[in-house]
Amino acid sequence: MKGFIFAILGLCVLSGVTGCGSGGESGAIVRWVSPANDSTFTKGAAIPYEISTQNFNLRIPPSYMHHMSHNVLTRSGDHGDEEIDPTATEGHYHIYLDDAEGSDPHLTQWGTTGAFQLADDISSGTHSLRIELRNNDHLRVGIPGSEAILFFDVE
Repeated sequence: MKGFIFAILGLCVLSGVTGCGSGGESGAIVRWVSPANDSTFTKGAAIPYEISTQNFNLRIPPSYMHHMSHNVLTRSGDHGDEEIDPTATEGHYHIYLDDAEGSDPHLTQWGTTGAFQLADDISSGTHSLRIELRNNDHLRVGIPGSEAILFFDVE
């Protein structure tokens, strides 16, 4: 009987270590497929891109279904960075230029392809686009792999 109890305890410990049935991180990953890092664009160009995700399904945010379209640069107060949802397995993403974050101007998207429009007055030199996975309530997923940065040059 004592051996049986130890076997059961061992299984409980093992299942806790392997994460079976636990509410751990989703493993959501996003990657830039194109353009290549260090590509060069002109001022005012639309940067065509493609991304891929793993363990994360892209979908239109429910609150946007009737009044939002792709490729719209927005500035919204409901995109805080304080809270995260590391268990998220579906949602959308934001693309930020350079050091922008949270409710700073960003592109909200839910497709794997799109274009990011550069301003005509963007400075020449090296810039970055950061993609950030968000859940359906606009919370950052906030785990390693749920953000990706692309560096590019502007002539």
